[in-house]
Amino acid sequence: LADEIKFSAVQSPIPLPKTRTPGDVIGILTGWGYPGMNSKVTDILQARTVSILTNKKCNDKNTNINDNQLCGFDGHATGFCT
Repeated sequence: LADEIKFSAVQSPIPLPKTRTPGDVIGILTGWGYPGMNSKVTDILQARTVSILTNKKCNDKNTNINDNQLCGFDGHATGFCT
C-alpha cells in the first residue's frame, strides 16, 4: 500500500481463520462483479448464497485449484474460485 492503514473504531483488521474452510457447506459470496452477461460492473454490493465445494469436487470440474484456494457455485451460473 502507498499509505499506512489507520485503524479506528469503524476500521479494523479482519482476522484470518486458523482452520481450513470445509467443503460441502453453504456460504455467502459478496462483491462488485458483473451482475449478468454483457453487463457493466455494478457499484452496488451484490450477495449470492453458494455451495462451497471440496477441492476434489472443484478439480473434478477442471478448475485446477490448490489446497490454499476455495471454490463454489450457486447451482446455476454464479461461481467463484479464490
